[in-house]
Amino acid sequence: MIKRNNKNIALFLSTLITLAPVAAFADDNVSNTKGQANTSSIEKNSEINSSKENEENIRYNVGWVQNSDGSYYLYDGLGDIVKSSWCKVGGKWYYLKDDGKMATGWIKNEGSWYYVGQWGNMHKGWIKDGGLWYYLNEDGIMQRGWVYSNNSWYYLNEYGAMVTNATIDGYKLGPDGVCE
Repeated sequence: MIKRNNKNIALFLSTLITLAPVAAFADDNVSNTKGQANTSSIEKNSEINSSKENEENIRYNVGWVQNSDGSYYLYDGLGDIVKSSWCKVGGKWYYLKDDGKMATGWIKNEGSWYYVGQWGNMHKGWIKDGGLWYYLNEDGIMQRGWVYSNNSWYYLNEYGAMVTNATIDGYKLGPDGVCE
């Protein structure tokens, strides 16, 4: 059960931002990757009391929560499900779908393809999927065309799969995809 009131919301935000129970101040320029936060219920520049007695009233889902069907959802600091966005958690990037469900497998976002594994984290470098090799750059974007990796050139077709045993642009590709 989620119990909310203005004092508890402000207290929780203060605890997240400072990582220690100390006094903080509300400001109407709070933002996150989802846009501007609603601060209409917090008086601008008001002091937020984060004393120990107030901490006991906070009851939010925060972080990853697994649903009964096995799906994962990410809850933000206000207890709301994060939706339709990339989020960096524990140094790894995850994509949350429109319904908030953590994505797995191939996803297309803003015209680019990404691969997120079974645990939802975005992959980089070489991956093998369905018996084919794909290359994802440092931003996790699937590449096409000529790619230089591990001191060798490779060619990736229009679907991003590595081409083997073929000649492309006059260059011969071996069984391992390396340009000879």
